Amino acid sequence: MNSVITSETNRLSVESFDAIQTVKYELMSEPKSAIQLYRKKEYLKDKVDRNLCKNMNSASRNYRAEVLNKKNVCDKQSSPRKKLVSKEAAKKISAKAAKLQRNIDLKKMRSQVSNNPSTSESCT
Repeated sequence: MNSVITSETNRLSVESFDAIQTVKYELMSEPKSAIQLYRKKEYLKDKVDRNLCKNMNSASRNYRAEVLNKKNVCDKQSSPRKKLVSKEAAKKISAKAAKLQRNIDLKKMRSQVSNNPSTSESCT
């Protein structure tokens, strides 16, 4: 862990770099190595450090959320734009949308007439 900044790690986020630096200097301040610091005498009988487990789980959850968020942003930015269509295809799409909108408007008008019977009686 001597050299934290390498050609592979130059794109680390500030939080990741801060965590690495914190661990590095914490371990350097102790006269023990990391293995000696976290060593257990009996793995089956020694207690588990619950605080360490909780921190590791929350760090993993935060990391996954950050990666997912970055992936979603990249997908949105790199999504292919709608392709240009020919005039005929554009007319077909426009006609289909107009027909759909007419049907929606007719349904709205019919529901308003059926909800308000006084207007329908005056028309007949």
